[in-house]
Amino acid sequence: MLACCYREGQEVEQVIISEQVFIAEPEFEFAPAPAVEPLPSPAAAGGTLVIGLERSGTVADLGLILDSTNEELVIIQGISEGLVRNYNKTCPARKAIKIYDWIISLNGTRGSLPEFRKLLESLKVENTLTIEVVQPTETSVLLKKAGVLGITLNYKTASVGLLVKGINDGTLNEWNKAHPDTPIKPGDLIVAVNKVTYNAVDLLKKLKESGSLDITVMRYVL
Repeated sequence: MLACCYREGQEVEQVIISEQVFIAEPEFEFAPAPAVEPLPSPAAAGGTLVIGLERSGTVADLGLILDSTNEELVIIQGISEGLVRNYNKTCPARKAIKIYDWIISLNGTRGSLPEFRKLLESLKVENTLTIEVVQPTETSVLLKKAGVLGITLNYKTASVGLLVKGINDGTLNEWNKAHPDTPIKPGDLIVAVNKVTYNAVDLLKKLKESGSLDITVMRYVL
């Protein structure tokens, strides 16, 4: 069967890190942060790859774990055994499909995560699957928190990162003013704090508790 894995979790949480809003502690325990691979080397800004995958032998599954925080932004969260991992073993490094890549089309059809699920089911008899991905640019933000950070974030328990929904008054907004060419903005994905990747809940905790921050952000440009 040609399929992906989808990380399902709680409904998307929207969190505003500011002095006006208190962040409620979850009413259940989260599993420890899983071991993660080092941050991948992204392509140039707006870098897009179109890859054709051939099914061979008994290998049929893609072996992709897809983040479901935002169903319009289909981000690869993990790669297990399957067509994609086999492809990555033989292709040039610059053409590899990586964690944090954004899938924008399957066999030339663009869509959301639910639409891709249906499309994969209809394509299970096809010998070739074409995947188009956008590889993100990686940006780092170095700052010392003075007062509130001022950022609105969406996430699920199993999210690959924290999705930026808005920038409010605070330290990050001041940083953006001082760096107008590389501002952090809605649509960016925070994937590490102080050079360490965590699950989404622990990323949020580090943003709240750390005074000095080195925030790693993935940005997607079509």
